[in-house]
Formats: sequence, structure tokens, C-alpha cells
Amino acid sequence: MKKGAIICILVLLLSVLAGCGDDGWQYEKILAEFERTATYYKITGYTGDKTELTVPTKYQHSPVVFVGKEAFAGNQTVKKIVVPEGVAELRDRAFADCPNLTEVRIPLSITRMGEDLFAGSDQVTLIVFSGSMGEEYATAHGIPHQVVE
Repeated sequence: MKKGAIICILVLLLSVLAGCGDDGWQYEKILAEFERTATYYKITGYTGDKTELTVPTKYQHSPVVFVGKEAFAGNQTVKKIVVPEGVAELRDRAFADCPNLTEVRIPLSITRMGEDLFAGSDQVTLIVFSGSMGEEYATAHGIPHQVVE
């Protein structure tokens, strides 16, 4: 009986730890539809208090490939966010309603940008690469942006 209870407690503890990262990052494990053996993560939230952030490229030795729906939505603290190369998607409203957000750097690796990504984040300027998905999105949605080479 004791051995079974200890195993249950360990499993519960490990499952809780799997979703929590350092410095307030929150993650969700994703099994890729096209490659069942691969493991990826998406950022589902940030509860830390830093004003300048770089989205992690890895969590538990696996790549972070998405910034999830509403991951930063409503954050009152963050001012600048760097999305690194390797992240492929920014999901709907990921950076919405962030009144102090002034800058988001969008990498060339982005292949999909969701709806209303920056709705209500009226101070934001995107840093984008020439000819990139980020530049297309900023232009199409009237979001101030700076093009870098």
C-alpha cells in the first residue's frame, strides 16, 4: 500500500513539474501530427515580472515551436519580447491587450501568425525581416514596424 501511494505522489509531482518552467514560463507538450515520435512545446503563458524577454528555444531538451493562444495576453509588465529563430507559429491573440508592450522581434522562421495578435497593444512596433511573414502581417494589419536585414 505504501509503495503504491509513493508512486502516485511521484507521478503527480512529475506531471505538475512538466508544465512549469523557470522564471514564470508555462509550457504545453505537443506531439507533432506528422511525426509521432517527436516532442515539441508551446509557450502557454508567462507569469514572471521581467520587462524584457526572449522566448526560450528549448524546454526539457525539446524545441519550443509555438507561442500559444493568449500566451502574453493582458500582461501589464512586459515591454520587449524577442521571438527567436526556430519558433514557427504565433497563435491568436498571443500578445493582445499588453498596454506596455513596445517592441516584438519576429524571426524569419515564423510561418503562421494568428488573428488579433496585437489587438489592444497599441504601443507595439514589430521588428521584422524584409520579405518575411512578419513584414507581411504588420503591413496587412497596419501595425508599425521596422524592417531589418
